[in-house]
Amino acid sequence: MADYGKIAAAIHAAMCADSRFGYTMTAGSRWGQTGHGTLSGKTDGVSWKVKAGDYDCSSSVIAAWKAALAGTRYAHMLDGATYTGNMADVFMASGLFVKKPMSFLAEPGDLYIKPGSHVAMCQTQYPDVLTEFSQNENKGAYGGKVGDQTGREAYRHAYYDYPWSFILHYNGKADTASKNDKVATVGKTIDIDKIAREVIAGKWGNGDARKRKLGDWFADAVQKRVNEILE
Repeated sequence: MADYGKIAAAIHAAMCADSRFGYTMTAGSRWGQTGHGTLSGKTDGVSWKVKAGDYDCSSSVIAAWKAALAGTRYAHMLDGATYTGNMADVFMASGLFVKKPMSFLAEPGDLYIKPGSHVAMCQTQYPDVLTEFSQNENKGAYGGKVGDQTGREAYRHAYYDYPWSFILHYNGKADTASKNDKVATVGKTIDIDKIAREVIAGKWGNGDARKRKLGDWFADAVQKRVNEILE
């Protein structure tokens, strides 16, 4: 039986250890779209792969978890997660994660999060270690060279209090899922029509700011629906 928390943690750790992965919040680059190939591996009997390139704190942990769940019945349940402001709701709506207080002892794959600000992934309980995508080589969020120029754009280190708001704890459900299990539908996690109408109403901002919030793939899907509505 595969432990998907362990798999997600291994993927994120491998991303942090590979110098092809650096930090950026730049739209069009923050999901590894910089053409540095693919990082692949096998953990707990499960093969995985992820695009090599630049990410930010949220896109990196989302990508790691999506890579871990690829090929499972939960493969697309996290597609609506695009940044720290919405990922907690999407992760919990998937049925795979529950909110825990900071007094909870996090497990590998769990996420320390402050919505709208920052997120990191738990690697081990003893000692308490996390992995995170932190900042680019200029100690900023945008631009910079592709890849890790400092060894600290993405890295593994001892736990610290950001301060975090709560822990997103993986409940193990994907580990034991059977074909008869009922899971939330993608439609419940991603309501493109609803978000498209919010975009039209101006609730998601404009240009690059909107794209950062929605994420590159999701922004394209929403824009397509916006165009259909406005036709």
